[in-house]
This record gives sequence, C-alpha cells and structure tokens, in this order.
Amino acid sequence: MMNDHSAGHALRLASRTSTSAGPTTPKNLSRRHMALSAAAAIAALSGLSSSASAQSILKTAGNYSVLASQAITVAGTGFSVVDGNVGLYPAATSNITGFPPATVSGTTLLGTAAAIISTGGATQQAEADLQVAATGLAAMAQTANYSNVDMANLGPLPPGVYRWNAAATLTGALILDAQGHNNVSWVFQFGTGLTTALNSSVKVINAGSNGGSDDGIFWNAATGAIVIGDNNTVLGNYIAYTSISFTGSTLLLAGTGTRFLALNAAITFAGPGTIDALGGTQGSDWTGGLTLNGATVVATSGSGSGSGTGGTGGSSGGTGGTGGSSGGTGGTGGSGGTGSPVITSPGTASGSPGSPITPVVITATGTPTSYTATGLPPGLTIDPVTGRITGTPTASGSFTATITATNSSGTSSSTLNFNITIESSRIVNFSARAISGAGADTLILGFVVSGDGKNVLIRGIGPSLAAFGISNFLQDPVLTLDDGAGTMIASNDNWQVNSSGQNDGVMIAATSATVGAFSLPDGSKDSALMATLDNGAHTTGLVNANSTPGVALVEIYDNGGSSGSSLINVSARMNVASGDGVLIAGFAIAGNGPKTVLIRGVGPALAQFGVTGVLADPQIAVFSGSTQLASNAGWEIDASDTPAQIMGAATQVGAFPLPSGSKDSALLLTLQPGAYSVVVTSVSSSTGVALVEVYDAGP
Repeated sequence: MMNDHSAGHALRLASRTSTSAGPTTPKNLSRRHMALSAAAAIAALSGLSSSASAQSILKTAGNYSVLASQAITVAGTGFSVVDGNVGLYPAATSNITGFPPATVSGTTLLGTAAAIISTGGATQQAEADLQVAATGLAAMAQTANYSNVDMANLGPLPPGVYRWNAAATLTGALILDAQGHNNVSWVFQFGTGLTTALNSSVKVINAGSNGGSDDGIFWNAATGAIVIGDNNTVLGNYIAYTSISFTGSTLLLAGTGTRFLALNAAITFAGPGTIDALGGTQGSDWTGGLTLNGATVVATSGSGSGSGTGGTGGSSGGTGGTGGSSGGTGGTGGSGGTGSPVITSPGTASGSPGSPITPVVITATGTPTSYTATGLPPGLTIDPVTGRITGTPTASGSFTATITATNSSGTSSSTLNFNITIESSRIVNFSARAISGAGADTLILGFVVSGDGKNVLIRGIGPSLAAFGISNFLQDPVLTLDDGAGTMIASNDNWQVNSSGQNDGVMIAATSATVGAFSLPDGSKDSALMATLDNGAHTTGLVNANSTPGVALVEIYDNGGSSGSSLINVSARMNVASGDGVLIAGFAIAGNGPKTVLIRGVGPALAQFGVTGVLADPQIAVFSGSTQLASNAGWEIDASDTPAQIMGAATQVGAFPLPSGSKDSALLLTLQPGAYSVVVTSVSSSTGVALVEVYDAGP
C-alpha cells in the first residue's frame, strides 16, 4: 500500500455479493462499542486449588514475587526478593538480569525454597494461571466506577470492586478501610493501565482482629502497563497485561504481601528495595474473600472480628459479624457505635444523552440501609436499597444531585455533580473483505490513529467465513501489523496463540465479545492480535501462508484506551474483480450525533504512486443494511457534492488530491451512528487494483 498517511477506515463483512445487487450483512459482524460481558470474558481452564491463600486465585502464579513474559531487570544494588520465586515465560531465563547482586531467598506459599525458576513447564503454568486470574478479576461485577477520578481523591475506601474504564492515576495516599473485618478484598479494574506519582502510598486501616493478614488487594491492568513512581509504598498483587516498571527508587517496597506479575512484557526495577510475597499484618497475601468458580472470580463478604468492639462515637453500637477462620462468633458491639453514615464515593459523574450511563454506586461507611437522591439528571434513578444510580439521560447539561445515606444512627448527605454532554461521534471499527493472495494481491488495510494510547483488536479471518456461506476462503491467514515506516511491530498465525507461543485465547475472545465481533471457533486458523498504538499511520495485512488465494476479511476494532485517542481514517487496497472478487468495506460510527465522512474509491489516481494494473473506472455504493444510501462513479461528474466540496474535504483530512477528469469516485456523506458498508465495483466490469477510503471529516 502506498504511504497514504491519511488512509484510515473501519470495515464490515458482507455476505456474498454480485455486482448487480447490494450486500446483505451477517448478524453481529460489527456493532457499536459496548460494555464488557462477563460471560464472554471468562473461559474455563484448569481446576481449583484448595489453598486458602492468594494461590486459590492466582494458583501457581501465587508462588512468585516477580513473574514476567519478556524480561526482568534490576538496576543498581541493594535489591532483594524475600519469600517468592522469580520467573519468565516464554523468554529465556537469561533475560533475567541483575541477580546478583540482587538476591532471592525465603520460601513460597507451598513452603518450598524460593528461587529463580528456569523458563519451562512451571513458569508456563504460572503464566497460564495468571491469565485466568486476570481475566476473572477484570470481569467481576463492580461496586463503583471511578473513571477519570484520581485514586488519591477517594477517601477511605471500603472493600469492593472498583472500575476505571481507561487509565487510572494515584498521585498521593490511598487509604483502604477494612472496617474492622477479616478476610476482605479490594479489586481495582483498569481498562488500560495504572500510573502512580512521586511519594504515592497504599495503606490499610481498621484491619480485623488478625491485623489484615488475610486481606486481598488486586490491581489489574486489563490491556496496558503499570508504572510505579519514585519513593512509593506499595501493597498487594500488581497484575499488568503488558509491562510493570519503576520510575525511581523502589526502597519502600519492603511491605509484606506484594507481587509484580506481567502477562505479556517486561518488569523493570530501579532498585534498591525488598519484595516479600508472603502476607503478614496488612499483607494482602490471602484470598481476601475471593474464590475461583471455574475461571470466574467470585467475591464473598468478609467476616467480623473474633470479638466485636464498640466504636467511640455515635448513639449505639452494632452487633459483631460472624467470626473469622477460627469459626467463632463475633462479639457484640459496645455502647458507642460509629454513628451516621459518611458517604465516601466520588462527587462527580458523567454521561451522554441517549446513552445508558455507567452505573454509579453510592458507597458509605456505617452500612446504610437506604439511599435517596434528588436533582438527578432526567432519565436517571437511584435504587433505594443498593444506592445504585442507573438510566439513560434525556437531556444535556450540568446537574447537582443531593444524595443521602441512612442507617439506624441517622442520615448524612453529600452532593453529586453530573456532567451530561453530547458524545462526539467517531469511527469505532473497520473491515474489508476481498480475495487475498500473494504479493500485490495481499489484502492490506491502512489506518491512522489520532492521539496516543489507542487500544485496538485486529483480526484476519479466513476459515470462519465458512459460517457465512463462503467456501473459497483463505485457508491459513497470517496477520501482520506495521508502523508508519513499514516496520513490522506484531504478527499472529492462529488466533489463540501469540507470536511468543503464549495462549491469548481467553483475552482475545473476551475482547471480541466486548467490541461486538463474532466469536472465532476454538482451534481455527483465523488470526488475531491486540495492540496499543500511538499517533500516526499503521498498516495491517494478511500474508498468504500456503500461496493459495481465497476470500479473507481483515477487521480493526476500537477497544478503548486514552480518552483523547481515536481512529480518524481507514483504507483498504485490493485487486477488484466480479463475484467474490468485489471489494467490500464496512465501518461503524458510535456516539449520539451525526458524523460527516469522506468515502473514496480510487483506481486511476493510484498510478501516480507507481501502482500498475489499476481499476480504470471504480464505482462506490454505500449501504445501511441492504438499503443503498448513495453511489458515485466519477468524482467530478456524478457526485451529490460539488468537486470543490470534495476537494475541500480531502484537503481538510489530508487525503491526496484526485486529478481533474479522472474516473475515481468520491462521496461526502453525513451519517447517523450505526453500521455501513461500501462496495467497490467496476462500471465496465473490468478488473484492477483499487483503494477504498473512509475519512473522519468532522462533526
């Protein structure tokens, strides 16, 4: 594909199409970006462990203080791992550097001597167990969503499951309030990753009767990295989909119950410091009220202290909970109770008119028995028992709601500010279907990312097209991803195993369900990969593994990431013929407002880039389902817009100009959110190379 920096688009598969009829669109091949489905996110793997420790969730990964995929690096001296193995898979053990002078000592959860474990069966199993745990933790039902809220602003946080849709930050102290209970847990779900600032810290207060030695803390970066700032105090099990790194001294790592576990990249320590995976007071080593059910992580309520004690304030004491591991019954609270509830949930929330909000769960101390809310945006309601605010806003604007929480000691209130804004529509996925072969006949897609940190799922489909009635499919597609300079940055052959030999099937399946992509059969030779990309142009294509051409589909899905990043344009280049050789592109627009797009079918103009055998007279037709919305053959003479408008839009989006008098085609359309397909054919039924492009041309 030529270096068309502005080529970017989202494609959709259509079933077999002749040049005389519009395409019909299979179900569920492309739909709007939606929330994670817990059912799709979890796949049953190996069985349960009977251990009562964190190993019951992490299984064999719980025996490691440091576990990574590509490398483990310790810079400087004075670094030690106490109680817990160090290991890599699939990278060679030689990629563990800095030991010595760094040391490994102590024991593991199983009581065996801790060591650096050679890459092989044990580390491979640990990484597989870690994947099960990470997927299960990511799919747990959330207690509250704190997207765009700095963790240091949350106040004392009771046990629960807390979600950030994208990246999260911690720029100070995070206080975790165990509320006097044993065996409790905190699970932090990050859509991408976590970054902590200088001098940040994590601390547990009001631990149970055992000092919190059985509490569980899990930090789960579902698609990104964890970056720990200088001079941090850390606590818990840090799980990253990519890398874990430290920007400065790790001197304050010396708390017990700390692990660093990376699924697909490296772990880098700045040193000096000490890691101890085994729990003690405030240790976060144990299950913390979490268990595995197949591959699903299930939360249970924490138990009361072995002997209940009253608080110092309030009108009356409560009754102690059920006893801890000893099986005893909690004692009765004293005469001084904790008093009225104190609302601890964030004071801000957001949404868009016409789109369901991410549920807002009101949290408070003192175990409230009821909640109320006045002044909510129209369309939203609160559950008076759970404090869960849900609904679909019907108007935009700023709203200040008054929230109350009540228990037997009284009622307290706080304000919750809602910012309901019109969501900017955007291209969220793109696909292209054509016959793909070797060399110049390879199906190639180009796309441009605006902003850094865009998460994408890319799939190269061949065998699974049989389910849509296509028999001459590409037998064994190999998917490649290149940067703007043409350097390969990722590849995949067979979707369940990545290029490093690690099983990514569970994560790929879960992400496919998240973005609305049809599922891929277990063991199929289709290809898929996930990547986080920064601003600029990229290309992806299908390498023909057995030199036999066939019908193939390449898909690009927006999988979230940094809020300022998006797919702004996409393109596909292919040799166009009749029948199955028709080039079919699809794209989807998400949001709640119209989006203007420039769509071009380019043939003759490709000659200026040295492309030979171009399609002499390309014609494009745009469909919504089976309904044709517009068509064009000859961008200057048969367009719904004037040549000046087409040229102006091309200049705006950075597309190369079409020569005056050429038989290239173009349309400038304003479309509502939804799924669309573009069919590229020849007016004279000839064959040749063509490029289909979809550009984000503004609101």
